[in-house]
Amino acid sequence: AHSNRLGAHEARWLQAPLQRMYQAGIAAQRLSHLSHLSRQGDASGTEVLSLDCLMADAVTHLSQRLPDHQIATELTAVDVLAEPELLTSAIDSLLSWGTGLGQDIHLKLVRESGTARGEIWLRVTQLARQAHDDRFINSVDWYVLWQLARLKGVKVRRKIEPERIRAII
Repeated sequence: AHSNRLGAHEARWLQAPLQRMYQAGIAAQRLSHLSHLSRQGDASGTEVLSLDCLMADAVTHLSQRLPDHQIATELTAVDVLAEPELLTSAIDSLLSWGTGLGQDIHLKLVRESGTARGEIWLRVTQLARQAHDDRFINSVDWYVLWQLARLKGVKVRRKIEPERIRAII
């Protein structure tokens, strides 16, 4: 449009299909990465990672990319022994899944005192019109998150309600 090879109307008309193609490419990369991670099978690349810092960084990055979304966090300091790529991919998938469902995201990381167990809670409100459609509830992002959790023996649950959608990891 800037070079006057096509008009602004045609450029807007092309924007939606190009965005869908971009998202399909990102999904294909995630699935390919998941396949690679599942074939490795060993935990030799594990490190002590600050889960709360990784989540805060992911939220900051996503907030810059999606300024229309409201993303609130309550993060307790939690260190985990994990593979950095796998953990980052899981966090990205969780946030991408949530932002694909609604505009208002609340992410909480809690740790039960006296135990080595923690939970991530995600609540999505101000749902998009199509949020309850199966292709959004069971999107590639959800599949990647669920599969990564399954590989590491982590439980993932979700509850779909008319006004909000929640996930607990």
